[in-house]
Amino acid sequence: MTEDSGNDKSWPLLHDLNDSSMNDKTRSSYHSINVNPDDTTSDDTNLSGVSLHLMTLCLAIGAGIPGIDVSICYTIMTQIGTDFQKAHLSTWIHNSYALACLATLPIAAKLADVFGRKPILVGLSTLFLVGSAGCGVAQSLQQIVIARAIAGFGAGGAVLMANVVIHDLVPLAKRSRYLSIMQTVQTLAVAFGSPLGGFITDTFGWRYCFKINILPLLFNIYVYCFRLNNYHARNMRKDINLWDQLRTIDFLGVMLLTSANVLLVMAFLFGGNTHPWSHPMILGALGGAMMAFILFVLHQAYGTRHPMVKHTLATNRNVLIGCTGMFLACFSNSSLYYLQPQFFMGVLGFTTSKAGLWIMVTILALPLGSIAAGQYIRNTGYFKTFLITMSAVSAIGIGCSTLWIAGKLPFHIGIALFLLLGFATGCFFVALAMTIASDVPKSDVSSAMLTQALCRFIGTTMGPAAVAAIVQSNIKVLLHKRITGPDADELIRFIRTSIRKVYTLSPEFQAIVADVIGQSLQRDKWDYGVCYMHVFPDQKHQSQNCQQSMSILLQNHIYSIEGRTSISLDAAYIGFRVYICV
Repeated sequence: MTEDSGNDKSWPLLHDLNDSSMNDKTRSSYHSINVNPDDTTSDDTNLSGVSLHLMTLCLAIGAGIPGIDVSICYTIMTQIGTDFQKAHLSTWIHNSYALACLATLPIAAKLADVFGRKPILVGLSTLFLVGSAGCGVAQSLQQIVIARAIAGFGAGGAVLMANVVIHDLVPLAKRSRYLSIMQTVQTLAVAFGSPLGGFITDTFGWRYCFKINILPLLFNIYVYCFRLNNYHARNMRKDINLWDQLRTIDFLGVMLLTSANVLLVMAFLFGGNTHPWSHPMILGALGGAMMAFILFVLHQAYGTRHPMVKHTLATNRNVLIGCTGMFLACFSNSSLYYLQPQFFMGVLGFTTSKAGLWIMVTILALPLGSIAAGQYIRNTGYFKTFLITMSAVSAIGIGCSTLWIAGKLPFHIGIALFLLLGFATGCFFVALAMTIASDVPKSDVSSAMLTQALCRFIGTTMGPAAVAAIVQSNIKVLLHKRITGPDADELIRFIRTSIRKVYTLSPEFQAIVADVIGQSLQRDKWDYGVCYMHVFPDQKHQSQNCQQSMSILLQNHIYSIEGRTSISLDAAYIGFRVYICV
């Protein structure tokens, strides 16, 4: 692969908005702002009209609240489902949010290039505010799912825009420090979201878990509306009309990718749960998802001059492995974050607050692993063996945790396994980032990171959906085997729809339910433990290349899109950045 991928005749994006007058180093990627990453000059002009400290505070709020929100929802969504007597469908609370984030992720920065930063920041914050308020007053599960989707449309771009604005306003020499601040906020938000949500739910009720977002978001909206200037990137061309700028955004690709994921999630969450897998609706959703994915691939290959996934990246083995690894690892980790609260509360009988505390312990191990990985790669320059080793450690940790769920290991051993898993995951994600960044031209790094982020979000969306399908199906089958009698169907329906009210049943039935949940979770862990055993990068890279890649990653402002929704990559990136910035 040559350094100047812009001269590749097979690459359709020959004349982007800024390509005609800019070389490889200044080329606009699909999702990045149009700023030269190699420019070490400092322009002290404050485009925003807001002090950098105030702007950083607003961006930290916008980036941190989605992390808190996602972490809280993993812990409390079963309680919410129980209150609406639809606990077996409560995973929709997470998935509607994640799907909406996925739709916003590829286009937020491009829309900000077209319309300016101010309207996009105001719009994203307003959507998140409306969604959070809607969740706080929802009177049915359907209403809260819709409200979560609205919040997701705002959150999907909020974290991305924090990094974009920092890239706009902060000189390169100071940029890594501010990016690290954003990542620190996100990591801490995700880590402390679970215990905070548990405490609020046990003390005031789950509705306040969403209402706490309102005041900070109102503050952000005030600053963005009345203090922020509507500015564009410094070197955006002004001779391009609005229509030509909008044509550079692959709206059809976003629609196809989002539709495919929506249909697949529908099949997972309804199949074997509310409808048999042979039901026409489930088969139609699966077929529609497959067709939408195929159309998306064809569209990216032949149907647009401005694809989300560059053609040069699709033929790079390390990029393919890195993106596949990100999908599978996020699939596995998001599954774990779904399963942990179910086990702590459904099997061990923990309160929501206590379950949140133990979940926090696992998440806090992630930055330690990412720092260790950054130091190892920086010192040795090799990451292939390291990546495979961490994959194996993660898979073994997940496998051993099934013994813990089965009650064959003491409680403290299980917690130690989760800590080990968190540490290995932090190492794993840093090595995955290096796998891609060390093997693509500098001009393609941002596009490669976007592709990896899309894979990450798809994995984060599909993990809980697939796990919920397996768990709910197993619970349904096992309960019918264990509970018999004239009232069995009604009792099983009560257990599945109001799982957090099982304590009202007799001790005999409580023991049956705990055992059934434990068996279902144990089976599911074996299903996704193999997700880590797949990573075989093309080659080892020397220290010099790795150090250059670290620099490129910082210059191209690797970002993590929350929601969420994915905890592990946020923690990995902050540890990675903090280490190399020091």
